[in-house]
Amino acid sequence: MEVIIRSGIIVTGLLFIRKLAMGKISRKLQYYMWGILPIVLLIFPYFRIPAPAFRENANQIRKAAQGESGDANTDTLGKIFWQSTFFTDNQGNDRESEKGNDLYERIEGREEKQAGTGWQFFYGKNVLRTVRMAVMLTIICFILGTNGIFAVKLFRSRIFLKKDGETKVRVYLLEECGTPFLFGRSIYLHPDMTENAEAMRYMILHEYCHLKQGDLLFSCIKYFLCAVYWFDPFVWLAISYINRDCELACDEAVTEIIGADRRQDYGMTLLKLLKGKRGNKRFAAGISMGGKKSLMRERILFLSKPLHNRRGIGWTLGALAGCILLTGCSLMGNSVMAGQRSGKEPVNVSEKQKASDREFAGGKQQETPEFMNAVAEKKADEENNYYNNAKENEGTLYFTQEGYLCSMDLGSKAVRQLEKGNFLLGNIDGSYLYYMKYPADTEEESGIGRMHLTTMERRILLPWEEKYWSCTEIFSKDGCLYLGLGDECEAFLTDKGQAVKAGRYENKIADDMKLFEDLMEEAPTVNFGYINSIFNFHVFTLRDSKTDTLYICDTKAQRSVKKTGCLGDVLVCEYGVVYLALNGDIYLSPLDNLNENRLLFSAGENGKGVTYGTYDKNGLYVFENDGKSIKCKCILWEGGIVDIKEFPGTGLPIKLKLSAFTDYVVYFENEKINLV
Repeated sequence: MEVIIRSGIIVTGLLFIRKLAMGKISRKLQYYMWGILPIVLLIFPYFRIPAPAFRENANQIRKAAQGESGDANTDTLGKIFWQSTFFTDNQGNDRESEKGNDLYERIEGREEKQAGTGWQFFYGKNVLRTVRMAVMLTIICFILGTNGIFAVKLFRSRIFLKKDGETKVRVYLLEECGTPFLFGRSIYLHPDMTENAEAMRYMILHEYCHLKQGDLLFSCIKYFLCAVYWFDPFVWLAISYINRDCELACDEAVTEIIGADRRQDYGMTLLKLLKGKRGNKRFAAGISMGGKKSLMRERILFLSKPLHNRRGIGWTLGALAGCILLTGCSLMGNSVMAGQRSGKEPVNVSEKQKASDREFAGGKQQETPEFMNAVAEKKADEENNYYNNAKENEGTLYFTQEGYLCSMDLGSKAVRQLEKGNFLLGNIDGSYLYYMKYPADTEEESGIGRMHLTTMERRILLPWEEKYWSCTEIFSKDGCLYLGLGDECEAFLTDKGQAVKAGRYENKIADDMKLFEDLMEEAPTVNFGYINSIFNFHVFTLRDSKTDTLYICDTKAQRSVKKTGCLGDVLVCEYGVVYLALNGDIYLSPLDNLNENRLLFSAGENGKGVTYGTYDKNGLYVFENDGKSIKCKCILWEGGIVDIKEFPGTGLPIKLKLSAFTDYVVYFENEKINLV
């Protein structure tokens, strides 16, 4: 629908400018103005002019969709060609169907579980997309097939006449030629059209002017738009006017060559073509001198009242200004320029992964409540991942410090103590922060709980049990709470405000891990954060400490990849699986090619080993310890190392933790929070 509205604005605006300036600007300019339409329709998905009004509207949609605690990322990037540009209702809200992309799967799962209509809703959208694609491909195949068949017949039937001395273009005779036309870079005439040498010259000049002003390319683009946007009535309306202005511009060019005193003879040639017109097919790659009777009448009228040489420069500048303004207004929206990202685009990340990253960053998505919910979830998953000790939500940071659950306002940097106790923080899901509170003599309630991020109301969902001492991860998703207990996962339904043990078929993580039962027996150690990584990246890892073997388990492809000579440090993120080798080197296996071993950090070249704890879109954050001080560095995904901060005079006893977000880095030094 957005495409139709946008094209409607462009076509209506151009028709208005055309009406005002007709007869006051050159016909060629009037014709070239229509180039705005393909430019906007083909470039808009990849480039937009930032507009505060659009950004404010997106923020209002985000707030309405997320309630009081949603956190949606309204910055947008480009999206892949097929999905975004042609087969979605609004040049967005679609997806790559390859690995590493689970946005729509999460939406479908949430809709199906909570509303019971998810499959029907997305099935309907898939049907529309399939129909649209099928019609488009049918039209393209028809155009290509028609031109191919016609070209074969043409080359078999044509008879070479001459190479025109004035235009240097090859002229052929064709018995089935209804009107003179240009096909490729050759002109075709019927044998009867050669009887009058002057009239034949006009015909050749007309087709030559088509060739000279680039109408062949414009014709291909025009029919390509018809195929892609076949459902848009404004595109078809624009095509009819493009054909008109194309012929008028060509007639103007011919009269400039032959002189104004011969325009009546040229007009008589057009009338004879109209009277003696034979049946002639229209071809996408061919341009005919003829046309409908209404168009011919307009052309004859133009020749009888030619454009005066006293064209006002003001009208020309005004028309150009109107076109520029119309183009600018049509391209307004949330910015999608890659340069707006902080940091460079990783050059070592695979193209599929880049497409996935660009898609989740916003793309050309329609900012509907459903989409904004999904984008907010993705942003929360990335910035509140398991590897971050702190969790962020709408300008507020949540963390544990010196025996308290605290919050910090990122604007004022004011820290607020919310509750005393030792906490293990889980993720932020909707309006709640999930956590585990360890028991102590002076504390009353302990167990698995959650806190409402607006009202600060806290509730224990599961009372404390001894088995929770082995809990390494708390993760909430789609009304289900998952607890990582050693190498097992328990699931509880929480959509009704209380925790109820989930059934066998409701525990998604258990089902995904069951696929690798054989490996579980051989390599019983599951990496920390596996619940988060299965949900967000469909990947988790198992490690056999006896043989130093790492197994990367792809739950989507239902396969595993074996890595030998690995230590226990493993991190799974949207860039792939990061793991530490026995010699201190750090490697990355991209999600779309888990067999690949991409070296991120060489201990031999850098002279020291490092330990890592978290990441962001710039790179992997590591600590280097030389016994005298600790240095925090960032190993960039694109290659290279950047120094972040040095802790002089600090040895092993210091307690350092790190969390990385979009615009800042949080580190904890002896449990005290600091921002970089």
